[in-house]
Amino acid sequence: MAYVTLPKGREPKALPLIALIHGGPWARDDWGFNAEVQMLAGMGYAVLQPQFRGSSGFGREHLKKSFGQWGLSMQDDITDGVQSLIKQGVVDAKRVCIMGASYGGYATMMGLVKDPGLCRCGVNLLGVTDMFYHPSSGRSHDPEVNYFLDSWVGDPVKFRDQFTATSPALQAQRITVPVYMVYGKKDRRVPVVHGRRHGKGWLFHRHVTPHSPRAWTLIIKPLK
Repeated sequence: MAYVTLPKGREPKALPLIALIHGGPWARDDWGFNAEVQMLAGMGYAVLQPQFRGSSGFGREHLKKSFGQWGLSMQDDITDGVQSLIKQGVVDAKRVCIMGASYGGYATMMGLVKDPGLCRCGVNLLGVTDMFYHPSSGRSHDPEVNYFLDSWVGDPVKFRDQFTATSPALQAQRITVPVYMVYGKKDRRVPVVHGRRHGKGWLFHRHVTPHSPRAWTLIIKPLK
């Protein structure tokens, strides 16, 4: 299931696409006015909002299919949505970008790793890029919290190989298109280390916004 918004006055044929991935990931997009979507559509983009497995509101089985599937079948759902629009002729395969915040930022980076050539750029806002730095990699004193994290995201010890394969920061050499990333310098949930762990061959630019001196904007793209 997905929402597709088309630019007004444009024929639904060979349009540029923004795949806009929601955060959570156990959340969802809603049918209704969305300022971000309308801004993008007003600029001439088609906008795809996929409700990948794990998105809320579609029943328990849909939720359970997301357990331990970061970067795997959850990512495939997003790719399938983009490819469907391409096959229908609605979207130009050479003009696709992926973007999102929080889990959407993770999915952006993982999409560029897992499906190279599908997107021409990415925008990652506050996305986890190293699964070993995900909150689930820390142990809580509450066994119920540990059970929740291990069941829904995965045990970083048991799934070490999987976490390595599904950590964009550890697969950064596979990203070959420009990426814009933004992190908060003092963000405790997704610390700025997720924007720094990409090895050599990346450009880093620091910017402090005038309205929030604590903000940290990181613009990163692969060097040719």
